[in-house]
Amino acid sequence: MSNSCGKIRKILLESAGIQILTAELAQAKNHLQECNGCQSFIEQQKSLSRLLKEKLGAVPTPPSVREDVLQAIARRRFNSKQSEKRGLWSIPRFWIAAAALILALISGSLLLHKQFIGPPEKNNFVEDLIDDHIRNRLAIQTVELKTDDPLELSRWFGSRLDFSARIPSISSQQLVGGRLCYLFDRRLALAFYQKEDDWISLFILRGKGIDLSGTEKIGRNGKVFCSGHGKGYQLIAWEEQDLLYALVSDQDVLELVKKLRF
Repeated sequence: MSNSCGKIRKILLESAGIQILTAELAQAKNHLQECNGCQSFIEQQKSLSRLLKEKLGAVPTPPSVREDVLQAIARRRFNSKQSEKRGLWSIPRFWIAAAALILALISGSLLLHKQFIGPPEKNNFVEDLIDDHIRNRLAIQTVELKTDDPLELSRWFGSRLDFSARIPSISSQQLVGGRLCYLFDRRLALAFYQKEDDWISLFILRGKGIDLSGTEKIGRNGKVFCSGHGKGYQLIAWEEQDLLYALVSDQDVLELVKKLRF
């Protein structure tokens, strides 16, 4: 499989259920029509999806089990990236192993959760930010102000929001600009960083009323971070003065936080 096939498959997987046709997605769909290998891969993913739906039905997955599954998949995803760099990349084997892992974990704990614990409470903070990150990654027109200057972007947000958003730089990552967005009944500042194919979203908002109870708490250098996972991406959030910052990426977000410079 070529590197282009790997990128095409990633685009197609991330775009599932998203009704935005970008130039990148259109190119991926054209490639799919001509590539037998990618067609076979997509059919395997559909078969796995049907299998999971048959096995799991409509019963909600316990948060603890979901977290274990996502962490395990994230580790496998990272290992697969390393294999890709060494020329050993095999997406079908990775996803088949991930599906088997999901079934094994859920079959051992889902019944106990349903009988004794009850349905989990839904926390939309992590899910909504990751979904917005994916939508923005696929929509090339999403950047409202294109700039690599953190001060210029901070001033731009300051003239449009009721708070002052300090935009940090991230060493080894390029600031490409930002936009305004609306989530959780409030307006947010959203900055974008990029390095080659890696895309990072930094959300900045007033934290009052935001429920972080479903996230994992991590202590680093006297500061408390809240982390979450979903759809192959990681999120980490923390308070900076009276604002809440949330970083979303498919990279190791704890390592990215260390590279922030305000």
